[in-house]
Amino acid sequence: MTTALAEAESTTVPATEFTYLADFIKEVPEERRLTFISALKAAIRDGVFDGSPLRDQFTLTYQGRGKTGLEKRKCDQRDFAVEATEAFKQWFGLQLTTTPSRSPFPSRDQLSAGTVSLHDLATKFRNRSGGTGKRKARK
Repeated sequence: MTTALAEAESTTVPATEFTYLADFIKEVPEERRLTFISALKAAIRDGVFDGSPLRDQFTLTYQGRGKTGLEKRKCDQRDFAVEATEAFKQWFGLQLTTTPSRSPFPSRDQLSAGTVSLHDLATKFRNRSGGTGKRKARK
């Protein structure tokens, strides 16, 4: 009987500190909440920090586009548990301080500040256009 208890203790998950999306989404402005949730999911998928969706849901209030412009809306959102590591805290602080960008291209300010590499951008552009940098021949 004691060996089964010892095995159960050895397979338990070590306790880690985590936080819930329903708790920290309140710090994000309403007009940026949907974009923030998309960025959170992408960061979890990319392995920036650990997190997982939960069965629980909460009511999310946000500003969305309507017929008359921006309107306050509500929806049910699946809750996420996120490990409260230093990587998450840095990512969260960065999300709160940066302005959202809808364009896939960097700005002049980003390029001159050095946050984006021109060499990396050129490589992505070449790969996107077929690798040669030349346009396809017209038929």
